[in-house]
Amino acid sequence: MALKMITRKEKRRQFRSESGVNNNFKNSPCAKKSLGQNFLNDEKFLDMIVNAANLEIQDNVLEIGPGTGLLTDQLIKIPKKVICIEKDQRMVKFLNEKYFSNGGNKKRESLKIVERDFLEINLPEFLKENNFCDYKVVANIPYYITGKIFRLLLETEIQPKLIVLLIQKEVAKRVTCEIGAMNILAVSVQYYCKVELVDIVPKTAFYPSPKVDSAIIFAKPFGSKKRESKKLEKEFFQVVKSGFSSPRKKLLNNLVIGLKKDKNEIIDIFNDFGWNENVRAQNLSIQEWRNLRDRIFEK
Repeated sequence: MALKMITRKEKRRQFRSESGVNNNFKNSPCAKKSLGQNFLNDEKFLDMIVNAANLEIQDNVLEIGPGTGLLTDQLIKIPKKVICIEKDQRMVKFLNEKYFSNGGNKKRESLKIVERDFLEINLPEFLKENNFCDYKVVANIPYYITGKIFRLLLETEIQPKLIVLLIQKEVAKRVTCEIGAMNILAVSVQYYCKVELVDIVPKTAFYPSPKVDSAIIFAKPFGSKKRESKKLEKEFFQVVKSGFSSPRKKLLNNLVIGLKKDKNEIIDIFNDFGWNENVRAQNLSIQEWRNLRDRIFEK
């Protein structure tokens, strides 16, 4: 007996029927692998993301890459305003039809859909134009741009007051790791904020299903009052990048080569701190990196 070939469209229809996806998504565009699109389709975890953000009626929320709007549906129920930034023109068209079509009952005056690439936005300028300076970020982001998104959100002059992201599980573990297992991404994030892993999200909760599990992380920036000057930030990351330049090598050697410093000078600093010359970058706390920076750049 000949096997019946099932088309991609039929597979998608079958999935939606079995998973109970709302009829509003039957005609949604297919996910693009090139854009890292995997849509969370589990109400339990969608609710968990929203709850982690502790949304209130006066909040402004920025969602990066809303896709078909599964998370957006939850976000627009509470905050004062939600801005969704979507790069994919197909998704933008779908979202506009979904929320703003004539005669539709899903129109939300508090919602704004913006067709832009978030990585190319001048964030401070965008926020000021939209009167959106006091805001939270809640998003399910593509795995491959996690580091870039963190950098844009945390290094900008107008930081969000809270960040909840759904990212790859292994990256979430790296970001939230403790002293002894630190890496440059963890130091870069924890320098600006307190970060916690909320929960693991299995790959089966997505459509299409990715190859690995994901995790929800919660990040709370320390705020402008505790933020250091641009000069100190620049010096901090100059030292950190040199320290992690060759993770398998000793911190001492990395600093000597990366910062072009005399080895004896760095050894003297280590001795003053009571550090072993064999210490590695992953063993330093954020405060120890600050102390190291201050000594290296002291006038």
